[in-house]
Amino acid sequence: MEYKEIDFNMLDEMTELFTKSFNAMPWNECWTIKMADKRLSQRMKSEGFYGICAYADNILRGFILGCFEQYYDKIEFVIQEFAVDNSARGKGIGSKIISEFEKRLKEKGVRNITLLTIRGDMTEHFYNRNGFKEAKKMVFMSKKI
Repeated sequence: MEYKEIDFNMLDEMTELFTKSFNAMPWNECWTIKMADKRLSQRMKSEGFYGICAYADNILRGFILGCFEQYYDKIEFVIQEFAVDNSARGKGIGSKIISEFEKRLKEKGVRNITLLTIRGDMTEHFYNRNGFKEAKKMVFMSKKI
C-alpha cells in the first residue's frame, strides 16, 4: 500500500470512491458526483485540513480526512470522512489506513482522535476493532426543524 497526503489533484478519484462507498451498504445514501465533490472540496479548504489516500497498484483503495482542532491542553483530530473501495472491504485495508493515519497524526503531536459514525455492526465493530471506544461523556444530538 502506498500512502499520499491529499491534495486537490486527487479530488476527482476521491469523489468517485466516496460516491460508490456511501451509496452502498451500510449507509445506502444517495450521493451524486456533484454533491460529493462539493462536500470533499469544502473539507479540503477548511483550516487545519489533513488527510491521506491509500493506493494499491496505482488504484485508489481508500482515504481518510478531517481537521486538527485546538483545545486548551491538546490538539485533537476529528475524522470527517473515511471511505474504502467497496471491493476492498473486509480485507484489512481500512485497518491499515487507520494505522498509517494514526502514526502520522502521532508524529504531528496529536494524542486524541474523534469521529461520528452510524450505529451498526459494520461501522461500530470496525472502529471498536481498531481501538476506538464510545465516549461516555459525550452525546451526539440532533433536532429537525
